[in-house]
Amino acid sequence: MSILIDVAKGSLKNKAILVPAALAVHLLMPWAVMPMLAAGGAYFAYEGIGKMKALLTGKDDHHHVPVDIPGEDAATARARKVKSAIKTDMILSGEITAVTMAATLALPFATQALVMGGVAIGATVGVYSIITAIIKMEDLGAWLASRKSDSLPSKAARPIGRAILAGKPHVLNGISVAGGLAIFM
Repeated sequence: MSILIDVAKGSLKNKAILVPAALAVHLLMPWAVMPMLAAGGAYFAYEGIGKMKALLTGKDDHHHVPVDIPGEDAATARARKVKSAIKTDMILSGEITAVTMAATLALPFATQALVMGGVAIGATVGVYSIITAIIKMEDLGAWLASRKSDSLPSKAARPIGRAILAGKPHVLNGISVAGGLAIFM
């Protein structure tokens, strides 16, 4: 969870850079908003093609950061993983910011700034809350499934816990499919 908190903090820092930068671009170079969206779309198309290639061939030779590197100490591995996740978040946050900018172009500047700030904070809180819930899903399922008492609530909790544990892989697969589709959208 501490890694997730660090990544969420990094995400907020990313957005603290991106939102003012996007507002400045809109004020100084309004013509650049659409090319920014196109560049983000091209990047996501590239990523989507990589995902499809991996799905069809079974080989994921796309440029993913290794989970574990032999001989790497825990602190270095943690820092590398956090940095990689924040970098990925920067790319996604940039596209969210550009899409929000494009959607609010007709609004007054102050309203535009408020909407963009709200979307930035809301997206960060929403995404990392969902990720936390998915991570904790297994803990909840295990806790419910391991209830020892013969009371009615415990008897009812055990199958619910087992269902949660059995459902988690399906949830993760669904997220993977939805993510792949979202890249193309």
